[in-house]
Amino acid sequence: MATPTSTATSCHFHSDLALDLGRFINNPHLHDVVVLCNDTSFFAHKDVLRARCAVLHDLFRSNDDAVLEIDTDPTVVAHLLKFVYTARFPEVDSIAHVTELLRLARHLQLHDLVVNLGLRFHDQVIAPSSDEDDEGDERCERSSPERRRRPAAEGPAVFHRPRHHSLTKFLDASRFDGKVTVVVGPYRFRRQCAILLASRSTWFADRIDAPDAVVDASAFPIEQMARVLRFLRMEGPEDTFANVDAALEAHRWATVLGAHSLLSWIEHVIVTRFISANTVCTIWSTVECSEYLAERCQAFIQDHFIECASSPGFLTLRADQVKGTLNAGMINADAGDMLLALRRWADSNATRQSDSDRILLDLLPPNTIFNHHLRMQLLGVTADRHPIMQC
Repeated sequence: MATPTSTATSCHFHSDLALDLGRFINNPHLHDVVVLCNDTSFFAHKDVLRARCAVLHDLFRSNDDAVLEIDTDPTVVAHLLKFVYTARFPEVDSIAHVTELLRLARHLQLHDLVVNLGLRFHDQVIAPSSDEDDEGDERCERSSPERRRRPAAEGPAVFHRPRHHSLTKFLDASRFDGKVTVVVGPYRFRRQCAILLASRSTWFADRIDAPDAVVDASAFPIEQMARVLRFLRMEGPEDTFANVDAALEAHRWATVLGAHSLLSWIEHVIVTRFISANTVCTIWSTVECSEYLAERCQAFIQDHFIECASSPGFLTLRADQVKGTLNAGMINADAGDMLLALRRWADSNATRQSDSDRILLDLLPPNTIFNHHLRMQLLGVTADRHPIMQC
């Protein structure tokens, strides 16, 4: 059964999906948000922008306006949208455009784009200097997510261009100019391109300190490091995982490495191949579960509540996860069956019967999505406030 659609917040798309999305860039006949840049309009899609950018995800969550203003050169916005839709790094031929694109990428927290631009244009890109820190802090405060969240009536959100830049070098990239060796126990991966590893993994960017550096990665399993290096060299990821446990293990190590593109591909595999009534609770309970995976798991449980509640993993869900599922939207399940499932969860998380009753009551607050009659039925109370059942 197909999994339900949900808004995404992970940083990157699977490469095949990105190629398909590239067909929808700036389509005037199919869009739900307009990006205004001076006198130029760009047509985009909120779901795509939210999926690729956590800052815009938060912005659109609190602002339903269909217009987004960006105070910059239209060419820069075109480069930005191309990267957002295709996950391909733009070919920029103007240093002014590079500098402005880098500013927007930092502002929108597109970390892969920030690192890639910094490495490619390390001797030309400029960044804020220490004598402008105070002004930069003020700009950051004004442009923080809390400042950007405004009611739709106040007009579209605006990202302003800073008044000026300094001449400080962005990055000393001499250490990324060569080939490095990655050591995993007795194994050596030789002649790995430093700039590719550093631009696609924050872990490698922090540890490559010379053009011929030897990076000790002995803490990683050899099969996990081999997969990561193959992906970071842009040779493509491994197409299959044996089971959901293998996918979650790869997801955990990709998180440690800060390989955001690989994380997105693994999440794509988990969502499209492994989410089921037997696995969804286990996936959601993992420490490394991203907001994107959490939203997809929650939506799946809402659509298949009884089947998911019958799995052993349901009892491992936290109280905030169960409560969030009950309050996030309509659940397709019989009220009596839901009560039995919630009672089992409460009993497994309580040390004594009185705690179980309190936990169950806490799951169903007055502002729950259920109407009054159904809420009373779930709580086991009649209109006369007498208990009608104990499970």
